Amino acid sequence: MSAASPPLYAVVLSLTNLLLVAYMAVYHLVSNFYLETQIDQFERLFGPARSVRLSTTFNVAFPVGGFIASVPVAALLQSAEKHEHVYFSVALVFSNIFSFLSLLPSEAAQVGAALLFGPVRCLTWACYFQFLATETRYPPTISARAMGYNNVIIAVAGAVGPYLLAHAVSLSGATEGG
Repeated sequence: MSAASPPLYAVVLSLTNLLLVAYMAVYHLVSNFYLETQIDQFERLFGPARSVRLSTTFNVAFPVGGFIASVPVAALLQSAEKHEHVYFSVALVFSNIFSFLSLLPSEAAQVGAALLFGPVRCLTWACYFQFLATETRYPPTISARAMGYNNVIIAVAGAVGPYLLAHAVSLSGATEGG
């Protein structure tokens, strides 16, 4: 006979799960903000003609890069299956490299960010779902509900966050010509 599963609230409110959700919410916010504003950022930095070229690069690199990254990401997750700190460290490093590049005003940095976006998104979400599949942390009897609650929080932060950030910027007077 197996031990009883912990209650759902204990799993969802555990420090590990709260840190996981916080990391994913921030990552989702950053990536959605980039998705929604990249063409505007490119236009401000490089003008209309170059911004179209950069945006086209992003629009191709995002799905292709994510697809190509799925093979090494799967290999990483298989080899580090029991070592969450390893695969999440890789995701953290690459998501920070992407974020740093996206903040730099050079065209080379923006191309780098555009090329990294798809693979980083693939890696980060794959790590998240791999972690949720850990039965010792998320027993099968409650894992789907825990994932559902986590995903709602992550989605709200990622979907509402960019609009709140844009609104805060517009209130601060940091608009075009301001």
